[in-house]
Amino acid sequence: MAAPCCAPATQGWPAWGAAWGWLAALGLVHTAAAYALIYIGMARLPTGRIAVLQFVYPAIAIVVDWQYFGHRLGALQIAGVVVMGLAIGYAERRASGKTSPS
Repeated sequence: MAAPCCAPATQGWPAWGAAWGWLAALGLVHTAAAYALIYIGMARLPTGRIAVLQFVYPAIAIVVDWQYFGHRLGALQIAGVVVMGLAIGYAERRASGKTSPS
C-alpha cells in the first residue's frame, strides 16, 4: 500500500466534483475559521503569554502526531522538545514572579 502522501502519484488524482469541493472547504473555510479564533483569542492575552503559547503549540502537535499516527521522534527532536519545555517553565516562573530576574 502506498503512503498517503504519494497516493496521487501511484493512484491518480480524484475526479473533479464533490471531493475537490470538500477539500477546498477544509482548506479555506475551516482553516480560516481556526486561525480567526486563534488570533481573536490572542488579542486578549498579554504578549508574554502569547510567546509561551507559541512554544506549546508545536509541542502539542508532536504529541498528537506520536499518539495518533505513530510517528516517533529522533534523539535530536526529543532534545529540542526538552529545551522548549525548560524554556517554557523558566518563562512561566519568571512571569509569575517566583524567581528573581538575573
